[in-house]
Amino acid sequence: MSPPTDNLFKVVSASRGFAWLLTATSLLRQQTWRMLTVAVIVQLGMSLTQLPIIGLLIVLAMPILSAGMLQCFDHVRRGLPLSPMVLFTPFANKPLAFRLFMLGGIIALTALIVITWMLSGIQELQDPDLLARIEQGDIEAVLELDPAVVQRAFLAIVLGVSVSGIMSHFTIPLIWFKQMPLGLALTTGIRALFKNWLAFLLLG
Repeated sequence: MSPPTDNLFKVVSASRGFAWLLTATSLLRQQTWRMLTVAVIVQLGMSLTQLPIIGLLIVLAMPILSAGMLQCFDHVRRGLPLSPMVLFTPFANKPLAFRLFMLGGIIALTALIVITWMLSGIQELQDPDLLARIEQGDIEAVLELDPAVVQRAFLAIVLGVSVSGIMSHFTIPLIWFKQMPLGLALTTGIRALFKNWLAFLLLG
């Protein structure tokens, strides 16, 4: 039997939220340029999400890249010189990479369901020509929409991103550093996040 998830994490005080921020800032200052290089590589990868097939694979692989970013921070924390190749370390661990890739699929599907549900019933967004213009970055197409529709679309995206963040925030490090099974990591991560909501509120 799996251990109760509440036994796998701590409940910390609200002040820890500010301490996390200070710790992260300190780590960034130790190897600033190398960390910035890693961030640029990630940003370049995310810019490819507009491509049909490659973009989908990158979206699904985002938890793997996130684990790579965490590994970079861990390298800096241990005082090791950081190479940009550390970012891709999780790809070499096939079992954990597969779990993270599956997590990416679950997150993407959940966010899509949430956004679709929020935008269902809006007639303006059912025009294929208008949607094609919006996807191509046509600002005039967006301006043609009713402001209430734009606001609802914005809220849908924010809610989708929030759900994705809640599902992935602790799940990714639990899979990568603790090598937990996907299901246990997901349930533990979500419970830990909500149990420590005060610390995250202060961090926010």
